[in-house]
Amino acid sequence: MLKRTLFLTLAIVVLGFGLLIAILPSPKPDTSQASSSKDGLLLQNARLFDGETTRENVDLLVRNGEIAGIGPDLDATNVQTLDMAGKTIIPGLIDAHTHTYGSALTTSLRFGVTSNLDMFMAASLFAPEKARRNSLDPTAKADVFSATTLATVEGGYGTQYGFPIDTLNGPDSAPAWVDKRVEEGADYIKLVYIPRQNRIPSLDLETASAIIDAAHDSGLLVMAHISTQRAAEEMIDAGIDGLVHLFGDVEVSDAFIAKAKAADIFIIPTLAVIASVNARGHSKVLSEDPLIAPFLLAGQSSLLSQSFGAANVPGYRFDLALNNVRRLHEAGVTILAGTDAPNPGTLHGASLHQELAYYVEAGMTAEEALASATSKPAIRFSLPHQRGHLKQGARADFVVLNSDPLSDVSATKDIHAIYKNGVPVERLPETSNSNSEPMPSAIAQFDTGMDAPDGWRWMHTDDRFAGGKSEASVSFSEKDGGTLAVSAEIKSGFPFPWGGAFLTREGSDEPGSVAAYDALEFTIRGTPGTYSVMMFTPDTTGVPPTQTFSVTEVWTKVSLPFDGFNGLDPNRLIGMAIVAGPERGDFQYQIDNVSLAN
Repeated sequence: MLKRTLFLTLAIVVLGFGLLIAILPSPKPDTSQASSSKDGLLLQNARLFDGETTRENVDLLVRNGEIAGIGPDLDATNVQTLDMAGKTIIPGLIDAHTHTYGSALTTSLRFGVTSNLDMFMAASLFAPEKARRNSLDPTAKADVFSATTLATVEGGYGTQYGFPIDTLNGPDSAPAWVDKRVEEGADYIKLVYIPRQNRIPSLDLETASAIIDAAHDSGLLVMAHISTQRAAEEMIDAGIDGLVHLFGDVEVSDAFIAKAKAADIFIIPTLAVIASVNARGHSKVLSEDPLIAPFLLAGQSSLLSQSFGAANVPGYRFDLALNNVRRLHEAGVTILAGTDAPNPGTLHGASLHQELAYYVEAGMTAEEALASATSKPAIRFSLPHQRGHLKQGARADFVVLNSDPLSDVSATKDIHAIYKNGVPVERLPETSNSNSEPMPSAIAQFDTGMDAPDGWRWMHTDDRFAGGKSEASVSFSEKDGGTLAVSAEIKSGFPFPWGGAFLTREGSDEPGSVAAYDALEFTIRGTPGTYSVMMFTPDTTGVPPTQTFSVTEVWTKVSLPFDGFNGLDPNRLIGMAIVAGPERGDFQYQIDNVSLAN
């Protein structure tokens, strides 16, 4: 049970290097989409942004999942007619940097994102989605294009997610590695180039260059994950097509701007995730937005409330990144909108609206920001079926807005209707499960063993479940009237190592509720240092809601208020961990009298 729980929910983010994505079960797609005996749809009198330009009082004709015509005097035979006066129609949005697991595609579509450009996912999950995207049948999912497996080295970024990664061991391995991605059906290639740091291994320049050359020989674009200007420059010199993050370590130099413009690269800044790393708190504001909140599924508001847990991470200064977008855009470097969802503080679909607002803050016009999420990514990635555009013959993926996003880009959130393959999408979310059974107030006294009431049980947890090397064990100790004895050896080999004790309900995925309580309390003594309590729900992704506390060799009572676990949904708890780490070393500690207090 523990291993399954961890694989589904335990997602520790490596600050500055990427994400560990929880693989969540997808909600059942809504099939109650509107239908009509008519064989077409005519939307009349709308303002229309076609991906590049804006027109007023335009009619849009849809037949058989495609746009059959735009303009006046359209053939309205046997069509359903809708008056869209005062409304604006835009192409379905394209998020140019996501990671696609669990409910990503249904969530994306619910917020008007009809296509995702995935930058790393399991090839086995991509294969059926690639086949589906060619269909014009009604669907409750967005389309996805993908790099499948990313290019990295043994022990590097991407190898810590709990499933095997095909790594490279030098430039000579690049051609065969690219051939495998072609066999997997990859639409493009993504590599990770983060040299000159000592936290996690990286491709070297020679190997990264060989990947770029091999991919271009196969006709594929190549994108690079970078975090510094120097690494970005080296990738441009090596022939990269685009950068999937924008550095926030230094102010962009004139030399870099000139180099980027001359090479005609594109940049996907992912300001939404940089803002989360930099603890801006904007994602929580998004979760409370009246145009977003009603369409969040259970637990998704808490996902937007999560963060990386630090405000100052090298390479991720939001103010620098925002100003760098400004200067690059002013110089004519192509900016494509992407969010890097589902990193902490981001959510598929919803965060793209926030990303567009950041671009306007950086000096883009609203029309330019919209183009960065429609026509520009479609053109740069050569997406089929004229995605990102509204023109005759294009796939009928579009969003109808209640107000004008060309005057205020935040109007992209004010959605009247979403159409995928010419069929309206049901936006109403499932109701949240708030009826979980309250957890017992006395979780564990450890008088006779490690069992807790109602099937809850204490087990060990450590980063080996995510590819690390730390080791932990738990046992019942008769000392001091009965305690939980924990031994943890925190080792290098994982970017955020941990080890300790984990409480879960053995044999059941049913969550428990702590909503009736104010705080978690326990007593603890052991190896002096800073420890953590992490809380887990079925929707946990990124850094779980966490609080830290200090331990000494003397028994100490710890009280952690539940409102201090930022982003925790108190009705859906499936586990909690009391762990040592990330400080390396041997830790011996005892836990007693774990309870929930009012």
